[in-house]
Amino acid sequence: MENLMNYQNPLESGSSLWRDWNFPSTDGRGIEYLMWSDREFIDSCGSPNWEGPRENFGPIVIYSTCTGTYPTDSLRPSLAVKMKTEYCEPIEPEWAALHSQQDTGLSSGEEISSLISLLLDVRMRSGGPVRIFPAGGDPSGFPWYGHHAPPSTIGPLIHARVLPSPSNEEVSLLGCDPMLSSFGILSPIASTVLVKAAHHYANGLWIAEEDPEQAWLQLVTALEVVAVHHQTETIDATDIFRIAYPGATKKIIAAGGVDLLNGVAKDFKRLLSAGRRVQTFVETFRPSPPSKRPTAASDRVDWADDLIDNVRTVYSLRSRLLHSGAPFPAPLVAGIGGLEVEEGDYYPERPAGTWGSGQSEWDDSELPMHLHVFAHVVRVAILNWWRESIPSD
Repeated sequence: MENLMNYQNPLESGSSLWRDWNFPSTDGRGIEYLMWSDREFIDSCGSPNWEGPRENFGPIVIYSTCTGTYPTDSLRPSLAVKMKTEYCEPIEPEWAALHSQQDTGLSSGEEISSLISLLLDVRMRSGGPVRIFPAGGDPSGFPWYGHHAPPSTIGPLIHARVLPSPSNEEVSLLGCDPMLSSFGILSPIASTVLVKAAHHYANGLWIAEEDPEQAWLQLVTALEVVAVHHQTETIDATDIFRIAYPGATKKIIAAGGVDLLNGVAKDFKRLLSAGRRVQTFVETFRPSPPSKRPTAASDRVDWADDLIDNVRTVYSLRSRLLHSGAPFPAPLVAGIGGLEVEEGDYYPERPAGTWGSGQSEWDDSELPMHLHVFAHVVRVAILNWWRESIPSD
């Protein structure tokens, strides 16, 4: 049996789910996770059924738990996910230390819930395992809730909604394909980058109503995780360094020539031009506009002319919050209005006009987009990158 030690580069061991996918146990060991959401899911039959509604994605089996009787918007155990666990030999200490630099810090169940959240645009978290399948034991396994903890509910709404109200319609698991079925053939590093980005995206959706400012940070981080990887994989480090530090470039070349410049640029590559790499990523994997948009032009983001500038503004607001403690403008965390919109219309994509809060005031040029629109930008850009990262052969 091939195992993870055969990788020459121990950092290329992929995420937990990638390892479970590519190095499954052969002795029947497995685990079942319970996923929590505020939506109900259906399989390819079109509705939950008593014959065992499920969808298979590679080695992953996903069951709908038939939660249609729960109140609308309520948190519920929506999905059960079953899979075999990883087969591997103990990793040498020095390899384990290196692998920790690339580790997602998540269980396979948490990684799956994050990917489903990204793929289906739903709030979802793993509560942990609920059934264990021991090696050589009963194939039906046994219930085990020792590490299961239902996630805390989404905070009470004491303000206007930050994200649009969830639809009452069931969500089809078919929306996970073909992307989820291709996860195991991604490169190990791509799987890790994708899972990290999906995890931050899922966190952003989960906390948006309770802490919208932190949701902005999570969504920007989701975008930046993939943008950093894309930059390091596709853009020459020396070119980035020359643009970012033209003065230092001249001094380095004078001191040690181009070879020294190339070495310094390589060491600094992941730290260079943070805002620019996010902008470049969105330009490269540009998302299409949302399928539902408001009818008033003043409520819409100008997708053709202003999208990239608006993303740059969001990144600047995030940097101000992280580095100087400046809060996000109040209109971007105050919500988008009531729970319903008129038929044929949709929630505004951006604040229009002049807004005030306390002694502060903003005009619409300082307010790039609402959180739900930025979530759309992040999600679709990452999915476009994921689609391009799938090997063609």
